[in-house]
Amino acid sequence: NASFALSEQFCTARAGAVSVGDDLTDAIPNLTLAQISDQCQSFAGAVSAQTALIGSLTPTQVPQAAQGFAATTGIPQPEMAATARVCLGVGYANDNMEMALGSALMLVAAGETAYGELLGHHLREGFGVSENTNRAQAWYNVSLASVEAGGPAVFSPTDAGRIPLIRQAVAMTLGNG
Repeated sequence: NASFALSEQFCTARAGAVSVGDDLTDAIPNLTLAQISDQCQSFAGAVSAQTALIGSLTPTQVPQAAQGFAATTGIPQPEMAATARVCLGVGYANDNMEMALGSALMLVAAGETAYGELLGHHLREGFGVSENTNRAQAWYNVSLASVEAGGPAVFSPTDAGRIPLIRQAVAMTLGNG
């Protein structure tokens, strides 16, 4: 069942993001989880205009808009990516899809294209964004192609069968993936 396979892979990716987020959150000195959550809520609000573009623009256009936003903040790209990684985990742990979507998008904008898989999952299921199978397929294709071309696999990187499984499931459920 291709749809089930994609849902299962989303659960795997989400759990991985929460685990990484927990580890990063635990390593932040002098801030409580509530304070970090508040900062992540502010982060989600700050990137909401870019997040709103996910369903209407291409996987090339949306990260460009997010990169433009990031440049205006004056925050160095590695710091922005670190914040996004923390907030991705916090967002998923708290079922805050706006926070998770914005964080995944900012990671893609920072050059970590594999995180686009999450945007594909959200668009396929309509989690935190209107369901849009065409855009979902485009995000899956961009993120999977990045990993297939040698980019870092951020979810279950040692599972060599994961990317081909997602590729096949996308083709079966959404069309020519």
